[in-house]
Parts: sequence; C-alpha cells; structure tokens
Amino acid sequence: MPAKRTVKQLPPGGVCHAHSARRDRLQQLMKELKEPFRIHRKQWEYALVVEAFEEADFIGPGKRGLGLGVGIEPLVAYFASRGCEIVATDLEHGWYENSFARLNQRGVCPNDRFAKLVTTRHVDMNWIPPDLTDFDFCWSCCSMDHLGSIRLGKRFVYHSLQCLKPSGVAVHSGEYNLQSHWHTIDYDGTVLWTRYDVDETLAYLRERGHDALFDWTTGDDPEDEIANQGSGVHIRLMIGEFLATSFGLMIRKGG
Repeated sequence: MPAKRTVKQLPPGGVCHAHSARRDRLQQLMKELKEPFRIHRKQWEYALVVEAFEEADFIGPGKRGLGLGVGIEPLVAYFASRGCEIVATDLEHGWYENSFARLNQRGVCPNDRFAKLVTTRHVDMNWIPPDLTDFDFCWSCCSMDHLGSIRLGKRFVYHSLQCLKPSGVAVHSGEYNLQSHWHTIDYDGTVLWTRYDVDETLAYLRERGHDALFDWTTGDDPEDEIANQGSGVHIRLMIGEFLATSFGLMIRKGG
C-alpha cells in the first residue's frame, strides 16, 4: 500500500507590521528580486507570497503557478527563475498598459528561461476563465481590493481556488482597515476589508474544507505608529478617513 502523502501546515496569513517587514527571509528575498530593502508593506506582501509557496514545497521545476492582476510584479520572473511554469494575467487595459513586456525588466530571470516558462493572458479577476485550472499555486498582491466591492473581492478569493489542484495554495493580499471592524470604504475604486470581512471569509473557507489560519498581530514598533512615513518606511497609510495597511490570506485548497 503506498504511503500517504503528508501535507504541510501553512503558516498563517496576517496583517502587515514593521517587525514582520524586517525579517531575515524578506531581506534575502529583496536581494533575489534585485530591490533595495525597505520597511515597506509591498515588500511584506511579496515575501508573504514567496514564503507560503516555499513552505508548501511548490517552488521548483515541474510546478505551475498562476499570477492574477500581476501588473509589473517581479514575482513572475522570480518564480520562473526557480523553474516554475507561470501564467501571468492582468486586465487588458489595467493600471500598467503593456506591463507584460516589463515583467522581467530587472533581469531576475535569464531571458531564455523566462520566454520558455512564462505565458501571459488578459484576464478580468471578476471572471476567471474556466480553462485556468490544475495549478499548484496562485497569488495576487493588492488587486482584490480594486474589483469594485468587498463582496466581489471575497468572490474572487473563493473562485481562485477553482484554479488549483487539491492541496494547492492560494495567497491573496489586500487593503485592511485598522480603525473599524464594520464602517469602511466599499463600492469604490479601492475598498478596505475589515476584521469582520476577514473572519467571514475564513469561516466560509473552513466550512468548505479548506485550510486557512490568520495572525491578528498588528505591531507596536515605532514604524507602526505613524502613517505615510518618509525615508522609505511605508507600513501604514490613510485611505480616506481610515488608517490602513496590507493584509494577506494564505489558503490551502481542500482535497
């Protein structure tokens, strides 16, 4: 009888804070991405994505990944440099016109390997084509908060799991409201998820057999106290009347 395959427990998702934004693996990853290290929430998001897939042993030759709303993210080239086959998607007329041509502009991946392993498609995240399936992992970085509403962001998270194999892993980050669990910005170009929204999403996923943990730590370092700091520090910012930062969901698809 064949041995039962052991599936590793994913680390929890969470809320961005300064202590987690200066961890050693993040600083090493910035070198690999050819990006100067900063205490910055976008770098925190990149590290959250990479570390989840590393922990799941999904980064390497033979693994398939789907990037959703990738813009000009260096993660596409990074995963290709590690041997993954990547489908990179974004809107046809998104924020970064002709962004696909810039996905390897830093030279993170050798050009011949990039051309072999990366394909691109125009995809609306509110309607993921049904043929995008059988991936080991998928991700999006602060894209689900630009889909028109929090409800549409939640629907995107649920639908993204249809792209994965059983036990595949999805990581999605977005904007998080640090000031209110209920009153927030919704039905706008940028929406702010609340703790209620994250809790509801986690409950929905768990009820359907998916695995998702969350760490609610918000940090108490000096960099966590002030919005819109200069000198390369960017953990919190004001969006409308609310103090916000990034959050990330890590989800392992159920069998």
